[in-house]
Amino acid sequence: MIFRKSKKKPCIDVIGDTHMGNVRKNNQDYFYTPKQADKIKLAIVADGMGGYKGGDVASELCVNTIVRFINRKFKKKIDIEELLYESICIANIAVYDRASESEYLKGMGTTLVMAAFIGNQAYVLNVGDSRAYHITADYKAKQITDDHTLVQEYINLGKITKEEAKTHNYRHIITRAIGTEKRVMIDMFKVELKEGEQILLCSDGLYEYIDIDMIEKILEASSDRKSAIKTLIDMSNQAGGSDNITIVIATNKESE
Repeated sequence: MIFRKSKKKPCIDVIGDTHMGNVRKNNQDYFYTPKQADKIKLAIVADGMGGYKGGDVASELCVNTIVRFINRKFKKKIDIEELLYESICIANIAVYDRASESEYLKGMGTTLVMAAFIGNQAYVLNVGDSRAYHITADYKAKQITDDHTLVQEYINLGKITKEEAKTHNYRHIITRAIGTEKRVMIDMFKVELKEGEQILLCSDGLYEYIDIDMIEKILEASSDRKSAIKTLIDMSNQAGGSDNITIVIATNKESE
């Protein structure tokens, strides 16, 4: 029997959308999907904070700084993990410096979750409570990132349960953010993205109302990812929509 090596190559396709929600007067979320000129494929979600305009500035500045830095510095033989870490550190300084220059923007910052794709390897990095989920080809979802929040610390210490955390008064207090300090702690995770599998990135405006089981059901029931994102956003708004909602989905569509 002759075994032929598969000629399929990873083809990462990324789409996303955002919505202001029902309560907020502006959208402080900012997301990024790959552009044709990009050196590598990136998917990014940032959830800004700090005043009416400060959150807008922080999230957009953070994302655009990362994208520009990676496109400028990326080479084929570069240490990709070091590049990704450095890009976030540079973005952190950019947001911190901009906030320091203006009384109007003082105290602004942003969460960040991003995925960079090299072949079928996804490098997922996060700061704050925006999340990344790994979705298998049969629509089983697993949270990749850890929330950098006070209630997550309480859960880790055994002080409260995950169910109690959902309604806890401190559930929105984050312990890490981009731009609030001169230095930032960054988590990184590596995920092999097999054919048909997905990485879903989102701000807390989604998972505040839609749990992981419902995310699985919507992704499986939807005819395509665009309609899945729309359904998830609509359901979040119907359940309250108290925050901005942003979702980005990256899928490995292997091609010959």
